[in-house]
Amino acid sequence: MKKWYSAVLFLVIMMNLFPVWANRAGLKVTAPEEVGAGESFTVELEISHSNNDEGHYVDWVRIWMDDELVKEWTYTPDDFVQETRWTLEYETSIDEPAEIRARANCNLHGGSQKRLTVAIPGMDDEGEFSLLYPLIAFVVVLVIVSGVLISRR
Repeated sequence: MKKWYSAVLFLVIMMNLFPVWANRAGLKVTAPEEVGAGESFTVELEISHSNNDEGHYVDWVRIWMDDELVKEWTYTPDDFVQETRWTLEYETSIDEPAEIRARANCNLHGGSQKRLTVAIPGMDDEGEFSLLYPLIAFVVVLVIVSGVLISRR
């Protein structure tokens, strides 16, 4: 009888030492690396979670842009996604570079969080247009004009 108790105790301890056995919600976030200012684009979330049932499911998925919650999908024991993998999409646009953060949460085991940044070409992280591009354009024009003037001599 003692061996049986010891085996159960060992199993309980081992299950708590290795949380990798827990089924956390998996998450993959896809969005373009760059978009034009005001241009519409899609943020795609691929969620994975197995053994979904009324007591164990993804209870919410959220998207933040620059720390502002912009979209939330919520699920209940009566209304949850039963597939092992599914995709959610969020259509948006930005006027300056933005950090996108997404999280999918299992009601029992927690979840995964991913971050990515969407840039606007020619704009720095603070939303200001970089002086580098106009400077390069000026130098190119200067070289061309100089070449034309020198060739006329």
